[in-house]
Amino acid sequence: MTSITTLTKSEFGADLFGSEAHSSFQPSVRTTSTGQRGFVAPDYSISPHESIDEPSSSVLLNKSWFQWLGRSIFKHQARIQVLEAEVKAKSSKIKFLEVKIEALEDQAAADRAKAAEDRAKGAADRDQLMQLITRLQDDVARHYSRCTCGAS
Repeated sequence: MTSITTLTKSEFGADLFGSEAHSSFQPSVRTTSTGQRGFVAPDYSISPHESIDEPSSSVLLNKSWFQWLGRSIFKHQARIQVLEAEVKAKSSKIKFLEVKIEALEDQAAADRAKAAEDRAKGAADRDQLMQLITRLQDDVARHYSRCTCGAS
């Protein structure tokens, strides 16, 4: 077990938050049966060896516990910042991909419209060609009918 030390309010705040302690938290100082003094948090005290999910009542808090808590808070804040940055990056990538998808959808719609226009033009060209072929066949048939009629 680590030794219990007496902390002043300013030391308490500096170890936990890097500044003065919040005025709403008023830890009390108690003396153990062995004569050691330390802070006691009235409702939610835990030691570094206990689970945060299972707080015990009236556990003497020592300086190393506050240092552990400060490091733990700092580590979790750093992890939160990393996760927020990842979310922001993925969100930016999602927005980029959404814009790209919209551009591809617009291009696909333009390509479909062009293809429909080309099919319509091709059908009109085919109709004109068929009319031309029919006229040429009629002209050739008339020309040969004149030639054969005049030769007999």
